[in-house]
Amino acid sequence: MIRSWQRRDAPAILELMRGGFPEEERLFGTRPDGFLRIVDRQFGLGTRAVVGALALFGRPVYRFLVVEEDGRAVATTIVTFLPRAAYLSMVAVAEPYRRRGHARALLERARAIARRYGKPFLALDVLTENAPARALYERAGYRPLRRIGLFVREGTEPPPPPARPPRPYRPSDHRALVDGARRQLPAAVAEVLPFPESGVGIGRVVDRALDSRSSAWVVPGPAGPLGYLQATVSDAMTAGHVRLLALDGAEPTALVDAVGEGVRWAYERGVRRLVAEVPDHAGLARDALGAAGFTLAHELQTLVRPTSSA
Repeated sequence: MIRSWQRRDAPAILELMRGGFPEEERLFGTRPDGFLRIVDRQFGLGTRAVVGALALFGRPVYRFLVVEEDGRAVATTIVTFLPRAAYLSMVAVAEPYRRRGHARALLERARAIARRYGKPFLALDVLTENAPARALYERAGYRPLRRIGLFVREGTEPPPPPARPPRPYRPSDHRALVDGARRQLPAAVAEVLPFPESGVGIGRVVDRALDSRSSAWVVPGPAGPLGYLQATVSDAMTAGHVRLLALDGAEPTALVDAVGEGVRWAYERGVRRLVAEVPDHAGLARDALGAAGFTLAHELQTLVRPTSSA
């Protein structure tokens, strides 16, 4: 039986997440207490009312799905709704319950939900090295869209402050950064996963919901911002997250300095491992992260399929 998550599923979901994604778990490091607090928050009256109202008016945020068997959650996925796609995260099945069609059933339920809300595409990320999962998705009609590098920095001291540090992000930077990011996006990616308005700027509501703290900086240029760096730490993970946007014309040294600012900010908050996800078309960002001490740990493939085809 496929149903929505319930609060009582939280321990089983944590077990599925940690056991089903060992490479990601080693990289990000889930903190059980922090994760369970976040789950509890999703079931709070205020959060449920807002999410329910948005779904009622055709603007869903997410759906948490589980397969129940033997009275417990044995498989799960999260469906997040983007402008043109339903994005699947954490498709996981407990070891004793694999090869029973549960993952395929979750994919089909997610497709039905996406069609209900008028999303033309389904998308998900999978580790390139995870051949069994890629084969499952390919049999279900998914095809490669892009590659994403997972870069990590850990075990060293933060870089010294630069002579010309990046300045803090301001809301007035938003338009130029979003428009610049959209110009750089490959057409095939933009059709499925267009760069969102929320792609820059700190979402305080999201930070509160996820027990996280974020800060952001900008690399200024002669006619507007040319780079954006956001750093986030969360009580639910031992690793922090860095997101770098490098626009055409950005000075490489200035991008490296911006990354360093984010690293120092995270170190001040006790975080010693930072992870950055960078798509293959973002060469400037990859180079800047490498120069700032990040190394490639894993590669993801984003796979996509239309919701209309069988």
